[in-house]
Amino acid sequence: MRLNEFVINSRELRSAIIGMILGDAYVYMGKNKKGEYCGDAKFRLKHCAAQKEYLEEKGLILKKKSGIIFKVINDNTFLEKTQKTYETYLGYTNNNRYATFFRRIFYPTPVKIINRKILDSLTDLGLFIWYLDDGTLNPIKRLKDGSIKAYRIFLATNCFTLEEVKIIQSWFESKYNIRPNINRTGNGYKLYFNSSKTRMFMEIIDKFYNSVPCMNYKFLKHHFQ
Repeated sequence: MRLNEFVINSRELRSAIIGMILGDAYVYMGKNKKGEYCGDAKFRLKHCAAQKEYLEEKGLILKKKSGIIFKVINDNTFLEKTQKTYETYLGYTNNNRYATFFRRIFYPTPVKIINRKILDSLTDLGLFIWYLDDGTLNPIKRLKDGSIKAYRIFLATNCFTLEEVKIIQSWFESKYNIRPNINRTGNGYKLYFNSSKTRMFMEIIDKFYNSVPCMNYKFLKHHFQ
């Protein structure tokens, strides 16, 4: 099954969109001349060229909500750090009430927030999309020969406060019986899943394998075939 085909009802649609927003999606709302937010919001998503297929699948998910139009344009990105321009694609919707609904949930202030109520709306599908956006499958190498002996997951939660990351940690434990560690980074906090917890995580998302072939590299089985 393709990724968008897992959205079989309104609950899964809501979960998938929550997963997008927890990850790389942004819910944009314009301002008037007074600097006040006005009108309906829109969804914006950006991915590198290698992940264009994934971006398009997200668009198909968003379009399952009546009235939403989704477009993809080439929008190359220049990074000062590398002084290089990279081929990227921007996906965006029309202004719509559904986006406005999520804007009010995630942005009661200009800064994106997360709470237990939001997390409890996530199904396995929403978690999977969040992982594809913000998760990294990191190899653990042997000191002697540099070969890979295991993998671990890091989930980038840097944009949230420590208190919010603790809420996410608690949610994983109560819903999946997985308690990731919280690692301090230079600009916030990441959730760390050791090798055994990574295998448990993979069991949750295994049913989505090959739903977006360009993202298969984020599955353990892809590296051990």
